[in-house]
Amino acid sequence: MNNIFDFATSELSQDAMICWCVNWINEPESELFPMAKRLISAFGVEYSQGLEVEIFRQPFKIDIMLSIKWKNRIIIIEDKTGTTEHDDQISVYKAKVKEVSVTKNEYGINQDVEITTVYFKTGYFFDYDKKVKADYVVDSNLFLEILKNYRKNVIVDYYCAYLESGIYWCEEEKDFTKKNGTSNFYDWNISKYWIAQYNMMETLFQDRVFNDHNDLNEIRHGANRGGRPWTQINILIHEKKEDNLWYTIYWRIDTSSKGPYISLRFYNPYNKKSEKEKNIHLFLYQRYRKQIEEIVNNDQDISFNWADVKGGYTGNYYETSLMTINMSDILDNWEEIKASFVLSIRIISNNLYEIADKQLFNSTD
Repeated sequence: MNNIFDFATSELSQDAMICWCVNWINEPESELFPMAKRLISAFGVEYSQGLEVEIFRQPFKIDIMLSIKWKNRIIIIEDKTGTTEHDDQISVYKAKVKEVSVTKNEYGINQDVEITTVYFKTGYFFDYDKKVKADYVVDSNLFLEILKNYRKNVIVDYYCAYLESGIYWCEEEKDFTKKNGTSNFYDWNISKYWIAQYNMMETLFQDRVFNDHNDLNEIRHGANRGGRPWTQINILIHEKKEDNLWYTIYWRIDTSSKGPYISLRFYNPYNKKSEKEKNIHLFLYQRYRKQIEEIVNNDQDISFNWADVKGGYTGNYYETSLMTINMSDILDNWEEIKASFVLSIRIISNNLYEIADKQLFNSTD
């Protein structure tokens, strides 16, 4: 199928599709009117006879704003494909609409306007997306469910095919054990795609709980120079104003010239000009490394040996490795060793404990 949406992949194209679908609510005689009713219902608006919707694109930098006529109601839609919300966009837009309703009364907004927010994303949902504060969420599966009964319309049919292709791609490429090729370490899905790395982290920490207060247990991702993806999860965060000390310990999935790996890392951005801070940094690094060595050597349920996983650096860097596990053989035999490997990672994570402040400062004076 020569599908125009395979080329029109930007968020602006998706904005247009959403607006086009919603606009059928203003044509009750149309065959696509029921589709529009279902869509605005997903935004929290129940249709009543005579309801009209005015559609605005990019007011106050909002992707899409819907004005529900006669009801003094505004729908703010933050639309994403592959990216996520940043800088608390939805809350900022909501405050802006409130401000305008008081000062200028633009777009027919009255001072007592009711504002509803929607996070609309057709790409893969990461932890960042799950923390977005919106009244309603629409993902690719829900949008497809709303559209699929109206595929006689060629535009709807093409867009459904585009959504289905995206959903299929995510299902295929989130398989972190998949490798396309035999010679290049970078052929692993887990070396190429955040969604594969994220899926593995979720497998390792499926019972995790994270919240808005800190980054503990939240899966985050980024890219190295050259664009190679990495993904990590904080399992310990020390942040105390009284001792002016901040550090984290986290698991990181990444790829080197030796292949994909998972490492346990210590990060402490200390002042390298301060001898005391340097001593504290080295003490923490060495003590945590000793903790991990003791866990690996003493717990019979750990599936690997310390001699095979220790490594990394001297401890002088802000970010330094406590242990590193090459994953090529693990991924090749994942089904056989999955249970023992997941258990091993959890044992190490659950048995790490913070160094007591008194012990720390007595040891570094």
